[in-house]
Parts: sequence; C-alpha cells; structure tokens
Amino acid sequence: MLVFADKRIYLFILLQHTSLLSQNFQYFFPTIVQTLGYNNIETLLITAPVWIATFLVSLLVTWTSGRTDDRSLHIIALMLVSVIGGIICTVTTNTGAKFFAMFL
Repeated sequence: MLVFADKRIYLFILLQHTSLLSQNFQYFFPTIVQTLGYNNIETLLITAPVWIATFLVSLLVTWTSGRTDDRSLHIIALMLVSVIGGIICTVTTNTGAKFFAMFL
C-alpha cells in the first residue's frame, strides 16, 4: 500500500513506459544518424561520442545514486532527459538540433 501512496511511482511508471517505447532508438541509432546526410564512415564516427558520453553519464549516475542512496530521482531525471530529446527530435528539422536531441 505504501507504493500506491508514493506520488513518484506514478511519474516513474509514465516515464518508464515512455522510455521503453523509445528504446528501439538505440538499435537503429546509426541508421537514424545516416538520415541526416552522412556517409557510412562519418555516421559511425559521429555515433561513437554518444556511446562514450552514455558510458560516462552511467558511471556518474551510478556513483551519485549510491552516495545519496536515492535511485528513483536519478532514474526519473534520466528519463526526463530522454523524453526531452525525443520531443526535440520530433519537432525540429534542423540537423544540429536533431543530432543534439539524439545525443540526449
């Protein structure tokens, strides 16, 4: 019953479903970047920094969530960043903005 009384769980459920819907993005990321007009080698070189940054952010979030002993706020914050990236990617036609949104 305590779970249903926590307001954060409802936000978490909403964001988790949104995140699950957008997870296919990671499998097709090079193909999506290639639609921005880059060739195969440029596309693969452009996607590498995104995965490096993802690794570094995951290390930072893991460390800070362990130190603060609060996983839910870290998960929600990361999901919000993902949702913002999805919104930007959907509403813009600017190549730079789309790549930034894909980075998010």
